Parts: sequence; structure tokens; C-alpha cells
Amino acid sequence: MQFLKDLSHPISPENPYEFIDGWLYHNGKRVPYVPAHDHSGTMQKLKGCVMHYGAGTFDSDTRMLTGDDHIYVSATLVLSRTGAVRQLTNLFTVAWHCGDGEFEPAKPYGGRTPNYCFAGIEMENLGWLNQQGQAGYAGRKGGVTWPISDTIRAIHPIRGGPAMWWPKYPAVQVQHADWIVEAMKDASKDFEFLVGHDEMSRYKYDPGPAYDMDRMRATLNLKGS
Repeated sequence: MQFLKDLSHPISPENPYEFIDGWLYHNGKRVPYVPAHDHSGTMQKLKGCVMHYGAGTFDSDTRMLTGDDHIYVSATLVLSRTGAVRQLTNLFTVAWHCGDGEFEPAKPYGGRTPNYCFAGIEMENLGWLNQQGQAGYAGRKGGVTWPISDTIRAIHPIRGGPAMWWPKYPAVQVQHADWIVEAMKDASKDFEFLVGHDEMSRYKYDPGPAYDMDRMRATLNLKGS
């Protein structure tokens, strides 16, 4: 399968990322590769990217997405809060990051799930926190906590429910996400969509209200759901 670069929208000169044959390079050096166990075949077309949070740390998210543990989940990339990135599958490999999602434009390319034509980026972020702890911390069952001063409090705009605390995404992480998705767009002339997992699944909350998907789509001139 040959994937043609999009020559109509040159990548911005300040972008340090580039995909070469589906592998991500940062300033000319290939990013660390930690191979995922769960994936299947090669895409027919790369139509877009789904943004996620991993609900853990950079290392725990990587372990969860690469293990042979019968969870049956993976992603294309994991992006830390500091902008560090690990690649888990080739860009054009079908990773298992959005199997519960439905997206009409994906149906011609293997079925209802976007996995067959969408890459997936898992960002390091704890996700929703529904308990107010002591000394200015919010948390959830299991002992996960985060400083309230570094969160927003909001009702999920799609899922609804009570207002919860959502850890903010650092500016450096957001910038690297923009650059990486721009590099994906450059790598495939068919790339036109950028969606959150919560926008195409009936159950998911990621990347949540702390992540501005509309801004990112406008910046990169991509379509939503």
C-alpha cells in the first residue's frame, strides 16, 4: 500500500517532526519505538487522528498500550506532558485505540470502527477526578490525585453528569500534539479529520473538556465529527 504525501499544504517550518515511511522523526532522529502487541494489518487510507488521554502516567500508559495482557488495546503514539513521545505502531498500521467508536467516513475502509483509517495519540493526562481531597487536591477512587490549581472544573460537554475536575494539558504538550498531527497530515493526502475519542464513542470521556479540540482543528484546518 502506497501512502502519498500531501504536497498542497507544506508542513510549517518550525515543526520539528516528520514521518518517513510511517515512522516519526524529531529533528532528524527517530523517536523511541516501543512495539505494541495488539494491532492488525495495514490501513487502506489514513483519514485522520483520534485524540485520547491515557488516564495514567507516560510510563504506565505505555505499558498498558503495549502489553500482552488480554486488554486488547494499543495506539500509534504516546505523548507525555513534557512533549516526549514514543511510537507504538507504524503510522499506517491499524492500532486498537477506538474499537468502540463509530464514524461514518470510516466505513468504506474496514468497518464502523475508526481504527481502520485513523491514527491514535494517547496523551499523558489523568482524566476526570470526581472527589475533592485535602490540601487543594482532587482525586478519584484508587488514590489518583492532582492539584486543583492545575485543573478546570467542568461538566463534560458530551457525556454530561456532574461537574468534575480535569487536569490541564501543558502548553508544551499541546504544541507537540499540534506538530505531530500536522506531520500526520503531511504524510497522507487523504488525511482530513481530527476527533476526540469522546466525540465518536457513546461511553468515553477523553480527551475531555480541558483539551480544546475546536482550536486544534481550526489551527490545522481539519474536520471534526
